[in-house]
Amino acid sequence: MAYTPPGVKVTEFTEPVINPLLAAPANVCIIGQAQGTQQRTDVITLAGETAVVLPSAPVDATMTSGSIVSVMDATNPGLAPEGYVSDDDWDLDASAHTLARDEDGDIPDGATVYVTYTFTPADYYFPIKLNTLSDIEDRFGTAYNDAGTEINSRLTYAAQIAFENGAQELTLLPLFYNNSGTRQSPADGQAASATTWASNYEALRDLVDINIIVPIIGQSHASVGDSTQLSVIQTLQDHIKFMKTEQQYIIGVVGEDSSASSSVAQQETIRTHASTVASRYNGEISEQMVFVSPSKFTRSTPAISGTIHVGGQYVAAAIAGVLAAQPVSAPLTRKRLSGFQSVADYRSKADKNADAEVGLTVIEQRGRSVLIRHGITLDTAGGSATREISIVRAKHRVIESVRDTLETQVIGKVIADSAAPTVVRTAVISVLSNLRFVKDIVDFGDVQARTLSLDPTTIEVRFSYRPAFPVNYINVGFSLNLNTGSLTTTNTTAEVG
Repeated sequence: MAYTPPGVKVTEFTEPVINPLLAAPANVCIIGQAQGTQQRTDVITLAGETAVVLPSAPVDATMTSGSIVSVMDATNPGLAPEGYVSDDDWDLDASAHTLARDEDGDIPDGATVYVTYTFTPADYYFPIKLNTLSDIEDRFGTAYNDAGTEINSRLTYAAQIAFENGAQELTLLPLFYNNSGTRQSPADGQAASATTWASNYEALRDLVDINIIVPIIGQSHASVGDSTQLSVIQTLQDHIKFMKTEQQYIIGVVGEDSSASSSVAQQETIRTHASTVASRYNGEISEQMVFVSPSKFTRSTPAISGTIHVGGQYVAAAIAGVLAAQPVSAPLTRKRLSGFQSVADYRSKADKNADAEVGLTVIEQRGRSVLIRHGITLDTAGGSATREISIVRAKHRVIESVRDTLETQVIGKVIADSAAPTVVRTAVISVLSNLRFVKDIVDFGDVQARTLSLDPTTIEVRFSYRPAFPVNYINVGFSLNLNTGSLTTTNTTAEVG
């Protein structure tokens, strides 16, 4: 054997190294009304009539004349047990974010005070990713009011439910009204307008990683009736359609709300709405819609022995949490929804079957558990491949994973020579192999790639795969075996009493 001296050998690899990129399993976005302001308490010293900047208010935040919640003496609360009074004792400059002592007021010169105030940051009405409930409450308000009996911030409450059901991180967008380019808190009529919701969905178009959206709106909200609810759901569907044309795939999870009145979101109404939504765009988007039934549920509140009725929009948030917590190929069927005490809108077995016939995802109560009866989409015509939400989500992940890998590691980086089809084929195989490893698909085959003869810059690649179909039905057959052995009779005595 020839001798080789110690040293380093450098080899140039001409073949590109492809690292398969798997699309995110579930990135949940929740949209709904929030408190509209953030609240802070600072300790400041007021001397003379010198204006003091409120330290926790960002320079670009918006404050109003009513932003001061209270001004309390920090060293001698007895001087003003109810707090110092606006205009008489202090003056706020909302534009400059400053507070000044009034020389003729009751605040002693040089007094240290606790000042509690609200403001709206400049970026408040923009989507943000958060992963703790405390951060969400700090930004969008507490889930419940101070008494713990009613919902305070709908957005925070829905996020809390999503976290309870397994979500680790959420993209949150407080519903805003677009006032000639300025985002602001919507009035009741604006919050119920499909136009408002459309502008909010438009604000999400650049966030390409979002693949589950839950709109928090229901008929218990002011100015929202059955027709309004349907129009907002259709607006979400319009957004899903638009994003699909951009090769981004989103699942919309929606519910209706009879928590405040039994005259809305009735059984037949929900079925009619589901059928209407399913038929739009010639049914093309129906497999990307999960529609909850029924529309009234019971949850506990922080108040002692307190409960509250909520609508299906909050169950939709729970379903999004479950989707985020489990593998893409895991079905929703029989999954328990945490935090819900009961289904408050009764459905018989025949009712549940009729709901499922039109594609509704039925939520039912079994004992003390509230669970998903069958995790389906509104597409009931395409069989299990389009009806099962897990199969649809797995398909989306296959599409996006293959696209992202080829987009980032092949386009513009590989020369269109005779080896290019092999490179593309290898890249697709590596993606599908990884998806099979994480069990999003069962198997794949027939991966073929070729250069189009009329356009050498275009490579066509094709493949087939087998999704992870869930077991939903089991047929059990049995027969009686009458060929018994010897029969022994034993006499026993039983005591009666």
